[in-house]
Amino acid sequence: MCSSTWFPAWQARCIRDLIASGHAEPALLIVNETPPEAGTWWEKLRRRAARRDLLWTLFLRLFVVRTARASRRESLADDLEGVPAFGVHVTRVGKWSEYFDKEDVDTIRDAELDFILRFEFGIIRGAILDVARYGVWSFHHDDEQVYRGGPPCFWEIYNGDPLTGAVLQRLTERLDGGVILHKGWFRTIDHSYARNRDQAYFGGADWPVRVCADIRGGITDHVDGDATASQAPVYRNPRGMQTILFALHLCVNFISNQFTGLFRADQWSVGIVDAPIDSFLEPGARPHVYWLPEPGGPRYLADPFGAYTGETLTLLAEEFDYESGRGQVAVLFDAGAFPFTGRLPDPARGPDTKVHASYPYALEHGEAILCVPETHAAREIALWKSLSLPGEWQRVGALIDDVAALDPTPFFFERRWWLFATDKDRGPNAKLYAWWATRLTGRWTPHAQNPIKTDVRSARPGGTPFVHEGVLYRPAQDNAGTYGGAVVINRVDVLTPTEFREEVVHVIAPFAEPYTNGMHTLSAAGDLTLIDGKRRRFIWPAFKTELKARLRRGR
Repeated sequence: MCSSTWFPAWQARCIRDLIASGHAEPALLIVNETPPEAGTWWEKLRRRAARRDLLWTLFLRLFVVRTARASRRESLADDLEGVPAFGVHVTRVGKWSEYFDKEDVDTIRDAELDFILRFEFGIIRGAILDVARYGVWSFHHDDEQVYRGGPPCFWEIYNGDPLTGAVLQRLTERLDGGVILHKGWFRTIDHSYARNRDQAYFGGADWPVRVCADIRGGITDHVDGDATASQAPVYRNPRGMQTILFALHLCVNFISNQFTGLFRADQWSVGIVDAPIDSFLEPGARPHVYWLPEPGGPRYLADPFGAYTGETLTLLAEEFDYESGRGQVAVLFDAGAFPFTGRLPDPARGPDTKVHASYPYALEHGEAILCVPETHAAREIALWKSLSLPGEWQRVGALIDDVAALDPTPFFFERRWWLFATDKDRGPNAKLYAWWATRLTGRWTPHAQNPIKTDVRSARPGGTPFVHEGVLYRPAQDNAGTYGGAVVINRVDVLTPTEFREEVVHVIAPFAEPYTNGMHTLSAAGDLTLIDGKRRRFIWPAFKTELKARLRRGR
């Protein structure tokens, strides 16, 4: 459903992704040819001026639509060449409902469509909802359990909500009461309405591809499921004073964001817990943490992983330097001799990746240690092997190419190797991707449901998956309030090449002084558990680097 072959950028991406996926092909353009509102231009202007949301409408058109990337229109004339177009008219009943003419409905039914993607019209009701085999699919860019109505992605900023939701639903007669096909959550960008809306619009653009893949794979329970039973209030466009307050919110949040970004930097540290990783499944677990001494200066350690060669524990971590703005893999050999006292010895250098490296995921392999560090700038997930600990490493090869993967996490479960990561290009914290293989060195196959999850609270990997009492658990990061705010443990209920389901069962908030501003890694090392924690403070080299970057962007 469209107005022409010109589409906002996020809709264009959605259609192009569908065509490229091979899961669906466009069969009909249902074009809205309903005549515009009657009256002279002066009458239209008077009606507009009488509306209570006039100030919001001006704000939207002057400051949002012009700057939002998702709203920029793109032509799909070439992509949709040869697709027949059918013009229709709708009749408005009441204040909002729109109904299609019976003859138009019959013509569309004759096309034998599998589904209709709604990018035009208002609140459609009636027979049109059932003419396609799997109904009419429509986006609602808010969490329908909290915000029904609109404007999209607005009230979250106004109310100070840290989460912005989005839904792809199969429409029913009830407003925002459709059958949920896919749902996701993003961290609210509270200082920019355009950016907050952009991330939700673009963030859901690939969901129709996932639903099509499910249908082709025979997974249709959610497509034919029950409609959502939301009792959330229906929101309207803000009135004049609400629009003014919203603008003030944006200004205050922008100033706060600028101040925090300049004068507060993350100082991470690595800790060792003398307990196995499954002990963190206990409610209220707050074990004692042996914190490693800080390396000093503008450096810190984070993302700890450990592996054993015989009785010797080798600890790998990211060592980040604010002076250079880059991280590298640091190796602490025989790290089992804790608690550490005095100054931390200079760690050895790990794999020389030539680019920023972090999250050095470690695996035990005989007398050698394997490492899969995050190297998103190289656009690959590479495997390294230790030749002589601590400092001699050999690159085995790339497991997966052409992906800006963040926190790649490989593990073996039920006769397959799995690899989870987020993609910097598609949103670093909210969208989880998976691959599987029969051997660690590949060939790796993308999961049929990629992205398998969209939730900033529990998507991005945060440590080593582990099995407890026959159940697979996956640590992940909660990045809703702030980056690296907490670690959550997900219970993986279904993991096959075509299906994935998990549920958050435990949230581990920062609990050990002095690093109480965040944590984002929970990894197993035998009967020990490695964690990290952060505190926020002023760091002069970080301030200089951030100031220079902002001055360059302002030129």
